[in-house]
Amino acid sequence: MTEALNIALGQVELVDGDITQNKMTITKLIEEANRYNIDIVCFPELSLTGYEFKTIKDVKTDSMIKQFFSELAKEHKIVIVAGISNYDDGKFYDSAAIWDENGKLIYIHNKIHLWAHERSFFEKGNRVEVIECKGWKIGIAVCADVGFPEISRIFALKNAEILIFPSAWASPYDDLWTLMLRARAAENQVWVVGVNRVGKGLYSHYCGCSMIVDPSGNIKKQFGNKEQGLLVENLSKNCIRVRRKEIPWLTYRVPELYSEIIKKYN
Repeated sequence: MTEALNIALGQVELVDGDITQNKMTITKLIEEANRYNIDIVCFPELSLTGYEFKTIKDVKTDSMIKQFFSELAKEHKIVIVAGISNYDDGKFYDSAAIWDENGKLIYIHNKIHLWAHERSFFEKGNRVEVIECKGWKIGIAVCADVGFPEISRIFALKNAEILIFPSAWASPYDDLWTLMLRARAAENQVWVVGVNRVGKGLYSHYCGCSMIVDPSGNIKKQFGNKEQGLLVENLSKNCIRVRRKEIPWLTYRVPELYSEIIKKYN
């Protein structure tokens, strides 16, 4: 069993629609990650295309993106989690994918809770799955998914130990971003990672503030709203065990009373 995980978050300023520039930015950070003996490196939502829907609509973009991250992971022997556009069965999704250190694409999560202009272009996802990688159980979701505690709780009940949220979270909602990431960590007693972009895009100005939150809801590492680079932290499974023994939130659940939560809101 792997007790520790060395993780890095790549907070970057992306250029919507400029895949070549975004590739260069990400490649530089992957090369930097090699110096830190990183197990997993994470990048924001739609990290190569941004919100340039014309670029995403070119179906060749899909295979190019997946090949790019596969080759990077294989070349540098590192696990990569990245927000991507995903074309599947004639539909486009706003997704997050994970490639293992051999470059194999092992899972894609399609964003469930689409936001604003996303709703007119992307299809919403319908799966909440936990995967195992580097000896850790990982739940991956995208941006607004963090605002729906039901998703994170399902991950926890499926024994996730870390939740990763590639995001494009906009200003001026920095405090809301921080609050939600900390809450999801504390209520589920898991490590939570939020990796965000910075700078101005086609539709928003992004607040950065990428962070790593421990199972007690404490921020272990955090970037500001303008910084770019790698945020690195070593995660321990023992932190999860200690916190769950101290405050057994999951053990004290009363699920027979929770049926109201699945009713439609009028």
